[in-house]
Amino acid sequence: MSSIAKRADGRWRARYRDDGGREHAKHFARKIDAQRWLDEVTASIVTGTYVDPSAGRITFSAWFGQWAARQVWESGTARAMQLAAGSVPFADVQLRGLRRSHLESWVKQMQLAGLAPGTISTRYGNVRSALRAAVRDRVIASDPAEGVTLPRTRRQDAAMVLPTIRQVAALLDAVPARWRGLRGRRRIRRAAAR
Repeated sequence: MSSIAKRADGRWRARYRDDGGREHAKHFARKIDAQRWLDEVTASIVTGTYVDPSAGRITFSAWFGQWAARQVWESGTARAMQLAAGSVPFADVQLRGLRRSHLESWVKQMQLAGLAPGTISTRYGNVRSALRAAVRDRVIASDPAEGVTLPRTRRQDAAMVLPTIRQVAALLDAVPARWRGLRGRRRIRRAAAR
C-alpha cells in the first residue's frame, strides 16, 4: 500500500508499508519526485531486491560479529576472519554508509604497510564474504566491495622480460649454421646496429 499526499507546507509526502506492516515515508518538493521514489520502492519489492532503509544502520563490526557467530569455521579460519575484520578502518561505519572508496583506501593502506599481495587478497576476500552475506540477508542492497582492484599477486622475479633488438641479434649470431634458416636476420642486425 502506498500513497502520495500534499502537506500544508506545500511539500509532497510519499509513503508505503513494507512486508512487516511498518510505514516508511519521505518528503519531496515535487510530486513527480515522490512518485518516482514510490515507483522505485515498489519495483524493488516486486523484484525481491527490497532492503529496509533502517536495516543498514548496523556498523560493519557489529554485523561481522553477528554473522561470524553463525558460521561453522575451523579455528584457523575463524582467526583469519577475525584478523581481517579487525584490520579494517571502517569498523564503525554503518553498512548503508559503506562505500567502495572505503575498501579501496583499506587495500591501499595494507599495500603501503608492506603486506604481500596474497595477504591483501585473503583479507579482502574474508571481509567481502561478510559483505556478501549482508546483501543476501537484505541488510544492504549491494556489495560495496564489488570491483575493487587488488595488487597483482605475481612475483616480480617471475615477470616476463622481452629481449631487446641487440639481444635478439646476438642470439641469431650464436645459432649454429645449420639452423640459420631464419628470415629477417639482416633486418634485425641492421636494427641492432642503429
